[in-house]
Amino acid sequence: MTMKKWFWWLVLNGGFAGSVWFGFVEGVQGAQYLAKFWIWAVAVPVGLVMFTDVMQQKLAEKLAEERPRPARAFAQRIISWGALGVLIWYGHIVTATAWAFCMLAAYICRQGVKKRRFEVASQSGACGTVNG
Repeated sequence: MTMKKWFWWLVLNGGFAGSVWFGFVEGVQGAQYLAKFWIWAVAVPVGLVMFTDVMQQKLAEKLAEERPRPARAFAQRIISWGALGVLIWYGHIVTATAWAFCMLAAYICRQGVKKRRFEVASQSGACGTVNG
């Protein structure tokens, strides 16, 4: 992963985690609005697109030569499950349901990409592990 990709991953995920924490736990209303906007205006539409075979195929082609990043995947899951827990704990059930849908869509997409990734790597002659 290049430094630029790592930086943007950190900014987006750290910003989301921070807005969930400060918005719902600390009661900062602007951060709460930002987190809800992220879930409803960005994550839900992206979640709908992740179900498509076209998206899974494109991701498989993009990731065929990259090595898996288990630490990043672990951190992503901690942030996702933590946000879901905070949303439920503080009574934002509809938004929590939308976030759970996004998490399910990401899981289904990961499984589809995992299936297609080996096929893409074997067609292009790329070597590497397929554990991501």
